[in-house]
Amino acid sequence: MREVRYPQVTVKLIGEDGNGAGIIGKVAGVIRREVSPEAASEYVNEAMNCDYNAMLRLTMRTVNVE
Repeated sequence: MREVRYPQVTVKLIGEDGNGAGIIGKVAGVIRREVSPEAASEYVNEAMNCDYNAMLRLTMRTVNVE
């Protein structure tokens, strides 16, 4: 079982555009609303320095993904 940094946050990505920037923006918006703007900025900074696959792994370690 994987440990999620913000287990209270769930983001629906199934059926969404697979664009990396779009995914980062959607996840960051939910983190900003449900956790804090600082947490969202931290996620964005880390995600923007990853390739696409690493960004997806980071996202799944950060929030619950549906």
